[in-house]
Amino acid sequence: MLSTDDLALVERFLDDAHALDCSQLNDHLQVDLTTHPRPGFVGALAEFVPEPQTGSPAGSVTGGVTGGVIGYAQASAGNDGFVVDAIVTSEFHGDVDE
Repeated sequence: MLSTDDLALVERFLDDAHALDCSQLNDHLQVDLTTHPRPGFVGALAEFVPEPQTGSPAGSVTGGVTGGVIGYAQASAGNDGFVVDAIVTSEFHGDVDE
């Protein structure tokens, strides 16, 4: 189950992805996400965590590269199965579902 902090990250990521014209979660998954997940709910965040450059102090990031959420996947139990979706940011601008 997603923590309150993770849920806030997911909602912010999905809003940002939508603003970039990425796909959105379908209605079933959106309802499960926003109305307190139920049994059969699984959510996973994909985060980019840059590695320090050789010779850099531990934990430092060079070149202005920062980490953050780059994707989210969710599965929710449905009628006789699961509904699964994933949203990932990329250089592609446009909804591939069109």
